[in-house]
Amino acid sequence: NPGDKKYDFQNTPKVVSGIGKNSLDICKSVYQLIVKKTKVAESIRIAEASKLFENIYRSINIALINELKIACKYLKLNTHSIIDIAGTKPFGYTKFYPGPGIGGHCIPIDPLYFSWISEKKGFNVKFIELSARINKFRTKWIISEIKKIILKQKNQNNRILLMGMAYKKNIEDTRESASIKI
Repeated sequence: NPGDKKYDFQNTPKVVSGIGKNSLDICKSVYQLIVKKTKVAESIRIAEASKLFENIYRSINIALINELKIACKYLKLNTHSIIDIAGTKPFGYTKFYPGPGIGGHCIPIDPLYFSWISEKKGFNVKFIELSARINKFRTKWIISEIKKIILKQKNQNNRILLMGMAYKKNIEDTRESASIKI
């Protein structure tokens, strides 16, 4: 999780697997030298799918909070206050904060792999497709809101400074960054 000061490479459990017992044992041995905890997946497919599940979970929850942020604007409700209050519940709720969209590789692209293969095998995962559409819409909505603000200005020669172009704080990666699109 690039930029995360609490969870780094060493203290984040690593999922390991292999194509056979030998490769699994070697993989596990190597990772146990550099991380505090490993979790063995019964197959490479399970290990890969677990990473996709994580990314799908985040994509859907980011889409949800981004859509709720827009709804709260119309309802004249402070989204951040609501998130803070809802976050006091010690179970069943994980805080997600609205942003200008999504970026990196994990959230905008990886869930679509799962959706594609699932559809190829006969099942359409609607939440994945919907969250992708909502997350793209959020960026377009932000652009629209910025345009409205600019058009209200009397001096049309204003300049805008955009900072923090990475897709998340404390990193330099701009892949798929919503800020670049904005």
